[in-house]
Amino acid sequence: MWSGSHRRSTEAKAGQKRGRDAPDDGLGSRLAPPASSRERSHSRDASSSRSAPGITPAALLNKIKMTVSLDSLMALVEKHRAFFDAAHASAALRTAARLSARDSIPPSVVEQLVEVAQLHVREMRTSELVNTTSALSQLGHTDAALLGALLHEAKPELRSFTSQDLTCMMRALAKLGHKDSTFTDELLHVARPKLHSFTPQDLSDTASALATLGHGDADFMGVLVQVATSQLRSFNAQHLADTAWALATLGQVCDAGFMAALLKAARRVIAMPQPCHNFSQQPCHNFSQQPCHNFSQQHLANTAWALATLGHADADFMGALIEAAKPQLGSLEARGLAQMAWALGTLGHVDAVFMGELLQAAKPQLGSLEARALAQMAWALGTVGHADASFMSELLQAAEPLLRSFSTKHLANMTCALAKLGHVDTGFRGMLLEVVSHQLGSFNSQQLVDTASAMAALDEQNTAFVSALIEHIGAAVTNFDVPQRCQLFQFMLWLDTWQADTTVPAVPPRLLAACKRAWLEQAGIATVSGTQMQVLDAIHQLPGCSGASSGRRTDDGLLGIGIAVELPGKQKLAVEVDGPAHFLSNTPTVLNGATRLRHRLLEARGWRFVSVPVTEWDMKITNSVAQLAGVACQQMQGMQPMQVAKTAWGLATLGHMAAGFMGEVQQAATPQRSSFGPQELSNTAWALGKLGRRDTVFTGALVGAAGYQLHSFNPQELRNTAWALAKLGHVDADFMGALLKACTCQISSFTTQDLASTAWAMAKLGHLLNFSQQHLANTAWALATLGHADADFMGALIEAAGHQLLMFDPQGLATMAWVVAKLGHVNAAFMGALLDAAGPQLHNFSPQGLANMLWAQATVDHVDAVFTGPGQHGVCAGQAGPRGRWVHGALVQAAGHQLRSFNPQELANTAWALSKLAHVDSVFMGELLQAAAQQLNSFTPQDLSNMVLALATMGHLDAGFMRALQGVTPQLDSFSPLHLANMTCALAKLGHVDADFRGALLEVVSHQLGSFNMQQLVDTAWSIAARDEQSAAFVGALIEHIGAAVTDFDTPQRCQLFQFVVWLDTWQADTAVPPQLLAACKQAWLKTVRNNAVSGNQRDVLDAIRKLPGCSGASSGRRTDNGLFSIGVAVELPGEQKMAVEVDGPACFLSNTPTVLNGAARLHHRLLEARGWRVVSVPVTEWEKQVGEGTQSVCIYLDSLGVRGRED
Repeated sequence: MWSGSHRRSTEAKAGQKRGRDAPDDGLGSRLAPPASSRERSHSRDASSSRSAPGITPAALLNKIKMTVSLDSLMALVEKHRAFFDAAHASAALRTAARLSARDSIPPSVVEQLVEVAQLHVREMRTSELVNTTSALSQLGHTDAALLGALLHEAKPELRSFTSQDLTCMMRALAKLGHKDSTFTDELLHVARPKLHSFTPQDLSDTASALATLGHGDADFMGVLVQVATSQLRSFNAQHLADTAWALATLGQVCDAGFMAALLKAARRVIAMPQPCHNFSQQPCHNFSQQPCHNFSQQHLANTAWALATLGHADADFMGALIEAAKPQLGSLEARGLAQMAWALGTLGHVDAVFMGELLQAAKPQLGSLEARALAQMAWALGTVGHADASFMSELLQAAEPLLRSFSTKHLANMTCALAKLGHVDTGFRGMLLEVVSHQLGSFNSQQLVDTASAMAALDEQNTAFVSALIEHIGAAVTNFDVPQRCQLFQFMLWLDTWQADTTVPAVPPRLLAACKRAWLEQAGIATVSGTQMQVLDAIHQLPGCSGASSGRRTDDGLLGIGIAVELPGKQKLAVEVDGPAHFLSNTPTVLNGATRLRHRLLEARGWRFVSVPVTEWDMKITNSVAQLAGVACQQMQGMQPMQVAKTAWGLATLGHMAAGFMGEVQQAATPQRSSFGPQELSNTAWALGKLGRRDTVFTGALVGAAGYQLHSFNPQELRNTAWALAKLGHVDADFMGALLKACTCQISSFTTQDLASTAWAMAKLGHLLNFSQQHLANTAWALATLGHADADFMGALIEAAGHQLLMFDPQGLATMAWVVAKLGHVNAAFMGALLDAAGPQLHNFSPQGLANMLWAQATVDHVDAVFTGPGQHGVCAGQAGPRGRWVHGALVQAAGHQLRSFNPQELANTAWALSKLAHVDSVFMGELLQAAAQQLNSFTPQDLSNMVLALATMGHLDAGFMRALQGVTPQLDSFSPLHLANMTCALAKLGHVDADFRGALLEVVSHQLGSFNMQQLVDTAWSIAARDEQSAAFVGALIEHIGAAVTDFDTPQRCQLFQFVVWLDTWQADTAVPPQLLAACKQAWLKTVRNNAVSGNQRDVLDAIRKLPGCSGASSGRRTDNGLFSIGVAVELPGEQKMAVEVDGPACFLSNTPTVLNGAARLHHRLLEARGWRVVSVPVTEWEKQVGEGTQSVCIYLDSLGVRGRED
């Protein structure tokens, strides 16, 4: 069914234009709203249409659109072709495209229809150009002449395209594979400001089309991503998969916030019960119009591929994706299976069961895979350590005839995979090495290194091949980085074990030395795991093995040994405790290639190695613990309270291995709980929390017993009890309140861990985010996050923290400052000591730490704190060190070195803090804005409005940043009333005059005025006056909303409104402001202008003017005739215009452009001028300069401003 709702009619009046048909891709599922047609000199109308015999043009058009068979369509074309116009020609192609979904359209038929369309391209209206291009894409007809003509005609009309027109055109070009960068650039330029009106399908189709065409435009895609973020909840499976695929294909860098939101939306769709009806085997960018509410197998494969390409690992999402993919593996084509395997390998996601099912599905299709997919599949299996001998044999059999078409990357990946898996097919390996040897000269550094590592892991003692490999490695001696040198050194160690054959060339000494140095640096001091310690302890119990040690190295110092056991007269023994990463994932008893190589190198140095798998060791320990716990629990009923509690503690310490016995502990404890002391109660509660054993009745009984004894609990017992309740999610507000009071009484005895765990527990029970750091700063962070501003507790905590400030790292100091500000707990002495402790560490602060420090100072108005001088330390509350320099100046200096690493929020917070602290540093702000301009597309509305508001507060106008700001126009629709009002007010203060951005901003504001509160309405009104925005429609709407809230404004707001009212009077005779509000505003205003003080500079200017001939009557403190505005210095000379000399201080100018007045000063001058005064601005800084140069200089300066006396 055709989607066009506007038909041409020959009965229409002469000159009446035809409505637009919606762009249609032949499936008829997308509707476009009507829009104006192109204005062309040869526009069609009823009087100029030639009718075919017996049928009107409109009827013919309708008949073409409603045709249900190809034969009928071609009969109409043959019969009435001579009477076709552009609408008929376009409709015929569209109908053929629609019919092609059901029937095959012979190329000759398409040629006839194209020939007809070519005759009418120049007559086509916008919709017909779009629909014709779309029809060609549906028919798969790439007629260069017609397509070129269509794009030539469409290009000048792009600005009249709707969002769906633009998307439809992009989709068609992508389907046709038609790359025209000039046209595409122009289309994107037009589409960018319209992106906010794109639907989810428009956004995903546009992104997919650009990816299909390979047309990268990072700025456009950045805006598209921002717009998409706000709509992700409306994306269906295909939209999400297509968008992810497009971003990965284009290599678009996306912030973590967007990716998290995208995966959240995808996880929601995956969880939907509806089956997906779109089982297309084509890549997701097939622009199918069939809605897909759940993920098809190809969507899943493409999404996994996209995440891997973008390097975004999310184990939870991949787990959900795998569960959704399992039922569909059988219907996924071979290429999709290879993509899925590659994604799992790239993301390091190990799921042996799923990988086995994937290989089973891929096995019958291996013969259809191309070289790249085969190499990807092998590489993925090697990376995740999944060995399947049968599958690998068939994969290698499929790869064998294609080996010579493998790229160098695929050859290196295949070689590496065989080494990791330990695959010993010598026949294939021989052929592979032969092909590799011919291409070694084309291998890059990493491919050479990977091949060398594979030779060592495979123990491939092929003299000819290894010699050639060493020769190429030696030629690239200077190209290897540190990790590659470490990897090469293992190859060199292996080489040394069999290099007796003198025909194998030596590794260049320079490279050998560099690799050895890199290897030794990364080896460092080996850490010892808990399991390794258990194995060592067990070996120590064996006769004669008390000397066994861990952390030993071989005699040459090159290889570490897990546990070294040396017995007299026997071979040295290296006991290696091997974790899961050392084995194949699906065969946990078989070591992987890297581990086998390590063991081989140890053996070459005289050590016999013994592998102890961690899983096997844990199983034996588990069985022993279970036996021990069983014996203990058999004696439970006769135990005393202390013994019961200790047993509970012991079982919990052993973990899940003994969890099954906690039931017996609870049975024994229940009748004795009233006899439990603080230690028994806290230990039992801790055991329940540790094992996650939720029993509301038993836990409630423990809490009830503990409530009577809290005053006797020590800090550790308080901490453990709070922690346990939080882990169990047991909420008891009364008990936690009592526990908090008990903590306050003992806060000075709390350790850092006690404080952290207690505060964590309170935060957890408040259903807030978890945190894991165990130091004092994070304790305070928990309180702030919880919003728990208990003054007594915070006071005690700060007092305790004051004595430990020197132990805080930069993150802890920044967090502590943030907490004090967040909770509003102002303690100047503590803040001073904290800043003193921070001074010597500023160079180690992260961008977030620096931003938080500045934000905290600004929030608590701590502007007088300074760092300690060299060698001084202020470590306790009340012991602030001697003052050296202003703290925010030092922070700004430290931040200046890291601005490129600040994220948008940190940049915005820093700017806000500096504005709040009135710290003016134009150079720093210029660098900050340069960094911000490069990230504007990632700013949230709040960050954007905060940044611009900070600039306005500081009076810092940066032309480059303001130009970049125009790029965020599409985001304005997502701004809240607060953000819109702040942005409007800030631009007015700065005097920013970009008409396009200002117009877009006012348009968005006009739609949201009904949601503005009093202050936002007032700020907007003042901004309109300051910018002299004479927009009758907007101002009318604004006055209407102000009038509706006539009684709600307070005195400061009325003063602000009065400036708007007075400005309004300068260009509009009838202000229409309600009389009641007008009178109230005037009354408030007059109170503010009474008895304005006269500054010293103003008196000096007045004195100088009075000395000019005829100016002795000049005065200060005057007002305009209506008494509304004060005048700095009033000069009135007979026969001349009155002169108002305004002595303007720094606050009247932009801080980085001290000769440019800000918005408030300009508004004041404009209102004076409207009352007949000529305004002359005398900047204070310039005046002071002239005064310093003498009286004559002052007179010359005043004369240059037009302030001249006149002889009588």
